[in-house]
Amino acid sequence: MEITFDQITPELMRELSAEAEERKLYRLTQHEVRSLGDELDVAVTHASRVLARCQLRAMRLDNLGVEVAEIANMFNVPVKTVRKWLRSPVRVEIQGVPA
Repeated sequence: MEITFDQITPELMRELSAEAEERKLYRLTQHEVRSLGDELDVAVTHASRVLARCQLRAMRLDNLGVEVAEIANMFNVPVKTVRKWLRSPVRVEIQGVPA
């Protein structure tokens, strides 16, 4: 948009300033959202690894003959959670890509 000197008004200045602020805010928001996405990937990976460790530990205890209710008590989770761990494959999700 080409503007001549005589077209410059206070209203135009406010409008252009508002547009510039919107673009700046958009870029900042875009950067923040990307950072949050990266944080989410790290959190999902960490949670997946912790779940896998819990599953493996529950499987070891089950193989040693510890009752499912006792394993659930050790982890402070419902019995149905331990049963799910024992029958589900151990999977670790890394950076949003299932392993």
